[in-house]
Amino acid sequence: MPPKRSRIRYGHGIPIDFMVPALSDAPGAVLTKYGYAVVKKDAEAYVEAAERKSKQAKVELPEIEVPTNFICPICDEVMTDAVKTSCCATHFCDSCKLSSLGF
Repeated sequence: MPPKRSRIRYGHGIPIDFMVPALSDAPGAVLTKYGYAVVKKDAEAYVEAAERKSKQAKVELPEIEVPTNFICPICDEVMTDAVKTSCCATHFCDSCKLSSLGF
């Protein structure tokens, strides 16, 4: 009986950053264009990706003057979920309107 050949698994679709070099007989080893590798632990890969992302240059946005009609007259913040009252056509945050009415 001929020896059983191991099936070669290819690492298509797996980012190379999530892999580490390994021997061909390592459990879960896949063949990449750089040789055999295994997938890193998910947590390690996530931490490394987050560190790389935080090291990238951050773009600072210019300060923007918010028009006064976007400011809630109750909380003096930019309105969230703005609603318009039917009685006086004034705009408020939905949560501010409900809290001021006692809901």
